[in-house]
Amino acid sequence: MDVACKSFLSHPWTAATVVGVPQVRLACNGQPAIYPLADSEEPLAELEDDTREAMVVRIEWPPLRVWSPTEHAHFPDVFRKAVCALVLCHAHLAAEADSPRQRRAYTLGCLPIALRDVLIALAAPKVPFWQPVRMPRPETPDAE
Repeated sequence: MDVACKSFLSHPWTAATVVGVPQVRLACNGQPAIYPLADSEEPLAELEDDTREAMVVRIEWPPLRVWSPTEHAHFPDVFRKAVCALVLCHAHLAAEADSPRQRRAYTLGCLPIALRDVLIALAAPKVPFWQPVRMPRPETPDAE
């Protein structure tokens, strides 16, 4: 379905689902918001009822971040705290697994770090990955 809307220059647009609670914010060309620009690099199309050009915007589900230790800071605080507790427990049990009493018991400490990180990634909540918002350039008065 093609939809054409007229907007003020520099007026941000966002998109979200209309069904479901809570609403899910959608991506506009990979961004959480999009600004119509006079000198935009976005694709343009001609409106049927007007000779002016209109920006074409791709509205889609935002891509999701994949959890990794380097992406950890982008996840919700409650998840980061749970991961911290798990990592501390893993380290404590791994240190205890070296004792002669614990060698026969299989605990969280026996889990390789790489496998622990895979399990954390599988348990990670869905966090959208947004491209940076391209803000409109301020208009400058013509020099005479």
